[in-house]
Amino acid sequence: MKKYIGKPYEKYNCLDLVKEFYKDNFDIKLSNYFEGPQVPSSEEVEALIISNKGSFCTVLGEPEFGDIVSIKLYGIECHIGVCLGDGKFLHSTKKIGSNMDTLSRYSSMIAGYYRHKETT
Repeated sequence: MKKYIGKPYEKYNCLDLVKEFYKDNFDIKLSNYFEGPQVPSSEEVEALIISNKGSFCTVLGEPEFGDIVSIKLYGIECHIGVCLGDGKFLHSTKKIGSNMDTLSRYSSMIAGYYRHKETT
């Protein structure tokens, strides 16, 4: 997991991290949901997350290795990470960059967990 940790957010945002993780661990290529030099607004990201859940199904039980965690920031579902198991996940934030964190720290902000249909 070390290869995913410590990269600056400007070069490795939460979507970039999840995309690389899926390619490396599942040989699944996730789509680029937006193009251009600017990061979209939180509202645009929320619309993209919600509209592109087609390849994923909702996880009703405990999340497993590789499941996506969707997080609401300021009431908007605009951040994602990938579950590692044992209550940990990878994500990338503007302040810290890519890092490993605990799901419990974000429990009040978690919108849901999603499993890619090709990993089930």
